[in-house]
Amino acid sequence: SGRARREIIGWSGDLAAATARLLQLVAIYDRREGWKAWACRSTAQWLSWKCGESLHTAREKVRVARALEDLPVIAESFRAGELSYSKVRAITRVACGADDDEWRDIARNATGAELDRIVSAVRNSLDRDANRDARRAFQRRRAQRSTREDGLAEIRIVAPRDVIDTVWAAAEMVAGQLIDDAVGGSGRARREIIDERDGLAALRCDAFQHLAER
Repeated sequence: SGRARREIIGWSGDLAAATARLLQLVAIYDRREGWKAWACRSTAQWLSWKCGESLHTAREKVRVARALEDLPVIAESFRAGELSYSKVRAITRVACGADDDEWRDIARNATGAELDRIVSAVRNSLDRDANRDARRAFQRRRAQRSTREDGLAEIRIVAPRDVIDTVWAAAEMVAGQLIDDAVGGSGRARREIIDERDGLAALRCDAFQHLAER
């Protein structure tokens, strides 16, 4: 039983180190958008297809891989086999660069179950703070129009980030469609179309108008 115990502990450390290297590569692959070459929608989808992961598991690995790039102390302990993937997955939900070493120490000294409870309590507290901040941000939303001396006009929108992200994504999508429609089967380069239409910023303006006319 002593030999089995030693081997279990040893293999667990080796498995953690190997997983850390795997996630390091996943982060690189994700950052370089290698999945696009396989006509996939994301790194998670590619992992699910090529590595046999469930989509949920693949998404979690991509999330952890991305988080570890900003958590060098935790990442180093993970690579050294000191922290299991289970612990790293938990603390990457709450850790940031400023408290990287503190969460590393907590994870080292807590059992997996204890760490889950600690992380859960911290997340609940952060969620309460986030909800309060979100309500305040929502109450400050504004859309204002002004006329400039050069004959142009401006619309200024101040809103929660997710609202702006949604609006901006819609404009980007329609701008892309306008470019694709102009390219058609002409064989012309997208860059040529963008320059011809006064640049991407101007095309986004056209996209907003197109959305409004719809």
